[in-house]
Amino acid sequence: MTRLDAPDSAIRFWAAMGFVALRSDDPWIVSALPKAAQDDSISVRITAANGLFNLGRHEAGRLAMIAGLEYPIIAARIRAACTLDTQPPVANDQLQPALKRATAETDVRNLRGTPFGLNTPFQRAIQARTGKAIYYRWEPPQTGSQDR
Repeated sequence: MTRLDAPDSAIRFWAAMGFVALRSDDPWIVSALPKAAQDDSISVRITAANGLFNLGRHEAGRLAMIAGLEYPIIAARIRAACTLDTQPPVANDQLQPALKRATAETDVRNLRGTPFGLNTPFQRAIQARTGKAIYYRWEPPQTGSQDR
């Protein structure tokens, strides 16, 4: 757990990413992710929220995901949207307004470098959130909620 407390945000990011990759309900991991979802670094917050969402703990990751969708750096918004496109519609209805704002405020078609416009991350996330499409990355998304 000490790596999530490291002064370097890159180390905290990779520590959180390791927990996400484990997809474990281990109490140690489940208790670490909500704290990481409140990190100073938006990358750590989005990663921790991704892990919480993958475990069906949508409410615990909601604020971090909204922060990602509203972050001034476009890459953070895209990353948050790409996390949401693998989540079921039940993940959290309160994300829909932030996702719609991110869609309206972010034109990915004109970004230089990687052709994000070809991926249409915001539209994919909206389709997933509304149940119009399901996208899989590593495994099917969680279908139930474990929010407490």
